[in-house]
Parts: sequence; structure tokens; C-alpha cells
Amino acid sequence: MKHSPKWTRRELAAKNGGESCQPEVLSAGSAQPIGIRGMKMLRNDSHRLKALLVSSLVLFLWMPAAAGAEDDDGVRVFLIFSGSDKDAKALEQSAPRFRSVVLKEGLVKFAGSKEMEAVYSQCNSEVGVGATSERECQLRAANRIAIDQLLELSAMESGKNAFDLQLQVWAPDSNELVFEIVVESEGKSLKVAAKEGFPKLAAAYLCWSGVGSACNGPSDLGNGTGRLEILDVTPSPVTVLLDGTELGLAPNQFLDLPAGPAELTLKLPGYSPYVVAVDLSATTTTLSGIVLAPLPAVLSIQCNVAAAEVVVNGEVRGTCSKDAAASLEVESGAVLVEVRSAGFSTFSERLELMPGARSTLEADLKDVSELEKACEAGDPARCWEACESGHMPSCTTLGFMYSNGDGVPLDDDKAFTLYTMACNGNSSAGCYNLAFLYKKGRGATKNATKARSLYQAACDDGLMTACRSLGFMLQKGEGGSEDNEGAAALYKTACDGGEAAACNNLGYLYREGLGVKEDIGEAAVLYEKSCGANLQAACNNLAFLYQQGQGVGVDYKKARTLYQGACDDGVMAACSSLAFMHKNAQGGSEDTDAAKKLFKKACDGGYVKACSY
Repeated sequence: MKHSPKWTRRELAAKNGGESCQPEVLSAGSAQPIGIRGMKMLRNDSHRLKALLVSSLVLFLWMPAAAGAEDDDGVRVFLIFSGSDKDAKALEQSAPRFRSVVLKEGLVKFAGSKEMEAVYSQCNSEVGVGATSERECQLRAANRIAIDQLLELSAMESGKNAFDLQLQVWAPDSNELVFEIVVESEGKSLKVAAKEGFPKLAAAYLCWSGVGSACNGPSDLGNGTGRLEILDVTPSPVTVLLDGTELGLAPNQFLDLPAGPAELTLKLPGYSPYVVAVDLSATTTTLSGIVLAPLPAVLSIQCNVAAAEVVVNGEVRGTCSKDAAASLEVESGAVLVEVRSAGFSTFSERLELMPGARSTLEADLKDVSELEKACEAGDPARCWEACESGHMPSCTTLGFMYSNGDGVPLDDDKAFTLYTMACNGNSSAGCYNLAFLYKKGRGATKNATKARSLYQAACDDGLMTACRSLGFMLQKGEGGSEDNEGAAALYKTACDGGEAAACNNLGYLYREGLGVKEDIGEAAVLYEKSCGANLQAACNNLAFLYQQGQGVGVDYKKARTLYQGACDDGVMAACSSLAFMHKNAQGGSEDTDAAKKLFKKACDGGYVKACSY
């Protein structure tokens, strides 16, 4: 036997929400979506990767614009530092070493603008704070004020007293990463290592920018007749060593090298060294098509529960706990990390890992029961966490908030996605609300047939509100043929299940003899039941029967009382009917002033028939 599910007050929140059938003086209402509350954020911003490419803080270096900066000479660049607060400050303090090398060539101008800061702040308020959104806002702001390149300096510890320093160059007009280079540098602190390594980054940047003299580094090799040309290295630039002596960066051409056999090494942090034997002579030795193999990234994952499963790109890779972190070797590039534990929310984070990088991820899993309580109380962020962890009522709640603009911006597309998730997860309320969107054409193309099937699924699962809505579609012939008998059966099922609006609708069918034998006395009984459940549309219908003496004896005073209650609750047809009773002295003395006021109220409330009085 199928039992009706228990729904929370918030989850089935539509008060008197439902299509209702009325006599001539009262038009049919409309179905309303049901839900609890919803979500504001689609991710928890406290879950941050403490790694090279995902920054927790971005500091802007505001460089005063040089006199005459309005002209077009030179590339306009904007310099930023990413990483933790401490690391970003250390990089900023060492930045003069980078700027001085770059500025010597006279090709670059460091730009600074209050407008940049304003655009960035405005963007962050719109898209939220996160690694991806920070990059989006930086590029949007740079493009707005005609910055040619956004230069980002960052660092991470690679060993004891050793750091990897990275430069990334972004093109604001295309939002693309156009160049990146990592150099190794030693120092007791990041500040010291940055002072030593920044000139190398600057030289690599200038070499990439076309300054040939910047490509060759200092060499202890004497003059010779050997010639070497290195073309097409991926990734590039790379450091070139000949028999252990550094020559400079490649792609590049090297002259005056010692002739004879030698060992050539191409190095780039995060990649396996490329080693090859060469025999140099006066005839240029050319190497091309070289691809360095990336080293795996090492990802350490810490979690706050007794035991959790770690999944990387859909593959279970290990476990973590409060006492033991998971240490994994992962292919560099884009990865999706999920941490799962029964009874807790699923933690997920998308990362961009550099070759050979060591990164730490802290997975903060939330107790699902606590998330559900917070969602019920109206916390949108907790609703999303609960939804992500597989709690389908929270997905429904989330969709309800978006479909109604309740605590979040109105967004039918997001509501549709969330209702679909909930419905696919066997949430009857999710299917009901999804049917409503299909019926109204909100967030999806209008599709009454699809709405019917979804209402049917929710009704079959015991959701009485869905049975009533399906009955209304059958009665009106929406999404299929008209079927009053089928509608009556569905209304009865829902009415017996406690759905007051279904009792009202079934009463209308009995009054009109649609799908059932006409029985106004039975209609009165059903209206009474629905009115007793505080559905004022049914109270208005019952008042009409008492006023006309249909199925019950004439009782003007009772009719007046019922009309008054319905009118006070916003049923404008009831206000108009009550006005007639005052005008015609039914149930009391004639009162034309009261009648005029009631006609006006009904007219102002949208009941057109009252406007002619």
C-alpha cells in the first residue's frame, strides 16, 4: 500500500494554492509552486585551495601612471600578486627587482587606475568571490580601461628554502592565458627567493616579448665555433644547459659554443628534464619538436570527519580523515575533487593544478542534518550544500527560492535545473514544481503534456496537491483530451487525502453535473468541508448556495457572514456579492453606501463585473 509522504510546512508552502472551480461569480484560480526555501550560492566560498593557481587574496599594485601615459607607446600592463595575504605582501616587497628589469627595455608601462579598482569591485559584487570569479573580474576591469596585459606573480614552496615563482600573462581582450613561466629560486624566505628569482622571470617575459638579448643568460663557456638552434619547445621558454652550464632560455639560437660532443639539458620546473647528446660544429645543430613531460602534481587533502572517500575526476583515489590526510599524485591540469562521507555533505572543488606542484586542499564536510535545519530556516547557502549532498527536499527548496525570488534573485532557469535534480532524485514536490514550470513556460518551453506526466508521477507518489492539479488539467483539456470523469476521480482522491482545494473543485463538478451526476446537496457538503479548512474561495461558493437556496435552505445571514470572510481574505467576487446583498436588503437592512464601497473594492481588486455599479 502506498502511503502519503509527510511534507514540512515550508515544503508545501502554497497557501490556498491551486486551481479551484467556482460558480459564475468567481473565476478559476491557478496552481502555485510549492517549496521550502532556497539557495543563494552554488558553492561554499570558504572551501579554498591553498595552492599556486587558486588564490585566497589578490593584491593590486597601483603604479602611478607616467606623464604622457595617454599615448600609445609601449605595452600597458597591470601587475597583480596572488596567494595568501603573507605571500602576496612578500612578492609585492620584492617586485621592484621585476619591474626594474622590465622597464630597462622601454617597451612596457605599468598602469594604475582608480577606475580599475572600481570596475573590479563592482564585478566581484555581481559574480561573487572565488578563484574563477576573481580572474573574470580582473580581466573585465583590465579590458575596460585598455590594459594590454595582466601580469600575475605568484609563488609556492617547493622544498626546504626553495620556492617556485610563477609569472602568468593574461590577455584581457580575449580572457586567455597567453604566457606562463615558472623558475626555481632558493632563499630562507619567500621575500629573499623572490628577489633572486624575479629578474629571471622578467628576462623570460622580455624574451617572450621579442627582446632577443634577454634570452641569453650568463655563461662561463669560452668562445668557440659551435652553433646551436632550439626551435618549437613545448612548453616554453625552457632553461638550456650545456654540460651543466646554463646558456639561457629557449627557443633561441646560441653561437660561439665549444665544438664537439656535449650533453644538452632543457629544464622547466614541474617537468622532467629533457636530456640529449649533441655534437656541435660550425654547421648549426637544430633541435625542434621537443615536448617536455609534465611531472604529476602532488595533492594533499585534509578532511574534518572520521573517514571520507576521495574521488578525483570520478575515480576513487583514496581516503582522508581528521588524523590522516590523503596524499595523491594527480595529473596536472583541470581536476574535480570530491570528498564523500555518509551523513555529511559532499565537498567538491574544481582545481587547476600545475605540473609538479604541491597543493593542499582542506575539505570541510557539513553534517547533513544540520544543513537541513539551516535550509528549513531559510539559509540559501546551506540549502545548496544539502542539495549537493543528495537531500532532494533541499533541492526543491532551492528551486522554490529562485522561482519566487525569495532571498535570491528571481531565476527560472536555475529553478528549472534544481527542480529537475529533485524530481530525478524521486522528490514528489520537485516533480510537482517542475510540472508547474512546464505548464507556465517558465525556464522551459511551455509543454502541457509534459506537465501532465509530471503531475501524474507526483500524484502516484502520494502528493495530493499534484492529484488536484492533474485533475484540473483533465477538466480543462490541457495537455490532452478533456476528461471530467477522470478529473472528478482525482479530485475525490485528493479531497479524501486532505487537499481542501480539491474538495472545492469536486463540489463545482457536482453543482454543474460535470463527470458526475448533478447533486447540489453534495456540492454544499464539499464546499462546507473546504471552507472549514479555511479555503475562502470555497466559502464564497457556499455563500452563493445559501443566498440562492440551492442544495441548502435560504439563509441570508449565513451567506452574508461567509461573503464577508471571503471578501476580507481578498476574494473580490465575494465583495461584489456582498454588495448586492446590502443593496437588495438581503439578510439585513438596505445600505447603499456600504454597497458602493464594496463594489468599488471589488472593481479596484480586478473583479470587472463590479465596475458597472
